[in-house]
Amino acid sequence: MHKFLIGDDEKNILGEDLIKSILKITLPEKIIMLRYDLLTKPIILGNDLILGYTKNESTKNYLYINLNDNSVNHKWNYEKSSSVFINSNIELLEKSLNVLDFYLDDLIEQKELGEYHIFHQRYANLLERLLTKIDSKSVLIGFWQNLIEEMKLGVI
Repeated sequence: MHKFLIGDDEKNILGEDLIKSILKITLPEKIIMLRYDLLTKPIILGNDLILGYTKNESTKNYLYINLNDNSVNHKWNYEKSSSVFINSNIELLEKSLNVLDFYLDDLIEQKELGEYHIFHQRYANLLERLLTKIDSKSVLIGFWQNLIEEMKLGVI
């Protein structure tokens, strides 16, 4: 599990609630580390707190917290692209990733709803229900919504 540390310089800028949230969460490395190299100490860049980068150095993509609303987002290219919403805050990201970990390991791998390639829509509907209980906004826009739609279509 990945934990973050907040430096003194960042503590002076971040709100107390956000600091508490960041320090108490542990992100499941198995899930998030497939895509990101997470920083030990997040860094502030403009109005964003950068949590990590994608592993491809030539096209660094960013996982970050928007400091205006504390939402967790992703940008394909920090300077040029718009952000993709992931979760409403860092604590909900942790819960969503834990659900995804359970979903992949316990439901799909164990074929709880049948063979995934045949019953992908059932699996997508279940993931949508589980994530809606955590962060209803996350299944309406952004990353989770896109993932669920692709699953329903059988693309992934």
